[in-house]
Amino acid sequence: MSCEAELEDVYYLALRVALEKYLTAEGYQLKVVHPSTAKEEIKELKALFCIGPMGTPSLNWLETLKQPVIFLDSSPCPDRYSAVVMDIAL
Repeated sequence: MSCEAELEDVYYLALRVALEKYLTAEGYQLKVVHPSTAKEEIKELKALFCIGPMGTPSLNWLETLKQPVIFLDSSPCPDRYSAVVMDIAL
C-alpha cells in the first residue's frame, strides 16, 4: 500500500504502527522496501510483511524475491503466502 493511500485510511496506518511497535519490542530491525530496493538488501531480511491489498504487479515482484511473506488484512495467494485476516462483523 502506498504511503498516500495509507494516510487516507487510518485503519491501515494503525495496523502498520501496531506491527512496527510489536516487532521493535521483540528486537527486530525494520526496513521499508519497495520494488526499487536492491534485491541484495532484501535477501538479508528474515521476512516481509505486506499490509493491505496488492495488485498483480506487486505480487509478481514479491514472487521474484524468494523471501517469506506474511500478508496482513488480505490473502491474495493462500497457497503461497501466510496471511492474517481480520474477521470483524459490523
